[in-house]
Amino acid sequence: MKILFSFILSFIFLVFWSCSDAGDPLSNDCTEGLDCAGECGGTATIDVCGECDGSGLNSDDCCGDSSSCVHYSTEIQPIFDANCTPCHITSTRNNLSLSNYTNIMSGNSTNGPVIVSGDHANSLLWQKVNSGSMPPSGQLTSDQINLIATWIDEGALDN
Repeated sequence: MKILFSFILSFIFLVFWSCSDAGDPLSNDCTEGLDCAGECGGTATIDVCGECDGSGLNSDDCCGDSSSCVHYSTEIQPIFDANCTPCHITSTRNNLSLSNYTNIMSGNSTNGPVIVSGDHANSLLWQKVNSGSMPPSGQLTSDQINLIATWIDEGALDN
């Protein structure tokens, strides 16, 4: 009888113990939403450089630790002005204007954005200049093509 009573008592204890809350939820019941770091109700946001809770631009107005980054206004737009804007101004060739940063990043009505920020290889603009199909008047130098690629990879910033 003692053995049966011990067995029943052990079984009851085991049943109650297995049903206890281990403290870990089985599902995400976050009603506030997750931030980019996966914290419920957290405040981490993606910065201009695409990093979760990053510090943003460095002292050279670029992403990352590079102290010598590519600047749009002094290095990229002059390439477009000299080689592209004679054709690619508002409402001309393929409705793609390369006359200013906003227009470049907007792309055109046919292809949409022509720059994939952070990914030069998948950016249509870089593909066209790298293949030599643009500009039709003559290929950009390899230094100019590499500069555009670096600018795109650094986030294609308006710096």
